[in-house]
Amino acid sequence: MKVQHVVILASVTGFVLIGASLACTGAEEADLRARVQKEFPGALRALEDHFSGTTGSVSYVMEQGLPGVKGKTRHMGTAGKFSFATKSPHFARVISNSMKPLASSKKKSEGEKVLKSSESSGPTLVYCFNDNDSFSLLRKSTDDEYIITSFEANVSGSPPYEFKVQMDGWLFEYVNAPFSLSVIYQPLSRIISKDGFSIQHIAEVRLQDETVLKLDVRLKEGTWKIADDTKPSPEYDGWIIVAPEKKWVVKAYEIGHGDNGLRGHVDYVDSQDGYPLPARVLVEAFDRQSGKPKFRHDFHFDDLRLVDPPDSEFRLTAFGLPELRPPEISPSRFANRGVFWLFGAGVASLFIAVVLKYHAELLRGKPLGSAPNEGERRSGEAGPTL
Repeated sequence: MKVQHVVILASVTGFVLIGASLACTGAEEADLRARVQKEFPGALRALEDHFSGTTGSVSYVMEQGLPGVKGKTRHMGTAGKFSFATKSPHFARVISNSMKPLASSKKKSEGEKVLKSSESSGPTLVYCFNDNDSFSLLRKSTDDEYIITSFEANVSGSPPYEFKVQMDGWLFEYVNAPFSLSVIYQPLSRIISKDGFSIQHIAEVRLQDETVLKLDVRLKEGTWKIADDTKPSPEYDGWIIVAPEKKWVVKAYEIGHGDNGLRGHVDYVDSQDGYPLPARVLVEAFDRQSGKPKFRHDFHFDDLRLVDPPDSEFRLTAFGLPELRPPEISPSRFANRGVFWLFGAGVASLFIAVVLKYHAELLRGKPLGSAPNEGERRSGEAGPTL
């Protein structure tokens, strides 16, 4: 056989093998896609139902890198602990017992930050909503009574928009981490049901000695509105990693638009009923061009239990206060005590509000500090921010 014939035969054989390999790969992806379409939506709804009632406590560190002198990055943030309870979809409560603003020119270990924060003393802050109303409270010490700092009736069964966003930033992007993505503030099952959501590619990958599925996803421009904002949501792309053998929980994701990116990672511990429990949720915003981080949220669950709390735990009476209706509220009831230490507590919580605002606006494609439009000011329900 001539050398030329051998070369031709080898080339043909190579093309045949490549074609067969691509065909096998295509068939494998088709099988994975069929499995995702069949099992994923129902599994997400099952996770929502399973985590609908929770209680627990969290240690957290929130950091934001800011430009400093001589080109150095100054890391500012806050750290602390809080306890929580949820009873979806109309009940949620957060009680923050300690909070410590952080500012340093160099990073310290997260354990040191949480330790210092937990050792600090300060007022107790409460954010809570139920099926009728939403309220926030303050207490200087365990020997003092709670003071009502805000009280509003819910709108169409939901908390006022600004209150809901604050609660979501404190709580839901972490407790709901098994079936949601950060700052979306709604279950992933709703997102995948949108016409603008599509899975571009599916592949099996290894993550921490476990076989998982990586979904390359795309969310078209205008897939949904942001609250009552008339501006369409921008186009997003990225990937989501889920674990089919662990009830399809979300393990990690990276998603964004333009230069703005957001990535998350969830560590789990096993439970007796087979549903993994989140142990740590790490969320980072970053520049997609340079890879430089913009902020970092690190939440560790000290305790997480799946329970069905009674409705009474989400009402004023649970904090030793009588039930109220909005017309009965008098400004003197809120502000006649603790004015000076109330200011201090406000400073401590202000940073969290700034970070959460930056967090949401970053992925909404709006410049930081831009004024809300009329639709946002009117909005009475929380919408997605992706």
